[in-house]
Amino acid sequence: MPILTKRGRKKRIAGQIISIAFAFVFAFLAAQTVDNAAYTYASGDSGASPERTPAISLTEPPALRQELGVPATTAAPATATPVPTPRASFSPKPTLKPTPKPTAAPKKSIPKNPVSSRKTIGGYVIGKEYSFVTTGYCHCKKCNGKYAFGPLANGDMPEQGRTVAMGGVPLETRVRINGKTYVVEDRGVSGNHIDIFYESHSDALDHGKRKATVVVLAN
Repeated sequence: MPILTKRGRKKRIAGQIISIAFAFVFAFLAAQTVDNAAYTYASGDSGASPERTPAISLTEPPALRQELGVPATTAAPATATPVPTPRASFSPKPTLKPTPKPTAAPKKSIPKNPVSSRKTIGGYVIGKEYSFVTTGYCHCKKCNGKYAFGPLANGDMPEQGRTVAMGGVPLETRVRINGKTYVVEDRGVSGNHIDIFYESHSDALDHGKRKATVVVLAN
């Protein structure tokens, strides 16, 4: 065997490395060619008739499909059926009937004639004419005794043309004597008798005893 120089040994090692690289490249290309041929045969692109794959239902178990070489198929997700939303029903608003206004009660008519009401004061019908006897009196001791010059029964001082004394009716009762109105402010005798007040004793005596038409008025 010839002895290689140092330079010849380097060339030999380089040639071996190149040979090994070519061998790897060739092996890689051969493997790619075999894989492409197998894919083409399985997909039916070549003119040869490939072996048919038995029909398998998608409902078969996954283990059986894998054993027969059928690729796993992912089932399409079920689409939920939309539920129709019920529409809100609107009922018409009830028509409000107007509330009738309460009718005011008719006012009672007040009778113009006081006699028709039949109201009485001290037994005398209000508004009815009565026949009375009238006399005069003053504020002196002869006419009033111990009550002379003092206040009347109602606490007021007497006044001519207003004050009369009468029995049987409450104090402050108004009476009409021959068309003129007086007020009962003092106590008098019972029965149809009225004493009319005068400022002077002489005027009271001049009045004397007279008959008069008297009407008891409503207070």
